[in-house]
Amino acid sequence: MRDIREIYDELRGVNLVLSQNEFSTDFLGKSPRYYSYLLATNRQPSIGASYALSLRLEMIADHLRGNGNIKWAERFADLANVVEDNARYMALNPTPCSREKGNFSGRR
Repeated sequence: MRDIREIYDELRGVNLVLSQNEFSTDFLGKSPRYYSYLLATNRQPSIGASYALSLRLEMIADHLRGNGNIKWAERFADLANVVEDNARYMALNPTPCSREKGNFSGRR
């Protein structure tokens, strides 16, 4: 998956998200400080948060498609696919629970 920071920066760059708290709640479906936690611990989002992000990006792509913004719609659809593929990979290839940084499961 593209790094979660890249996706956040891209969304912020086009004013679809204004803060880390908003990204955490509206795009990842988590508590307001979840994205800050990911950054501080150098972890990737959970499977559920990844799927939530994928669905939200696909909703944006659909909206853009409906407004005739095909180039941007394709961009967000591509991002949604990358995030969904990563979530699928994590679901099918679970890692042992640990406190190691970078643990995809996000569990302790």
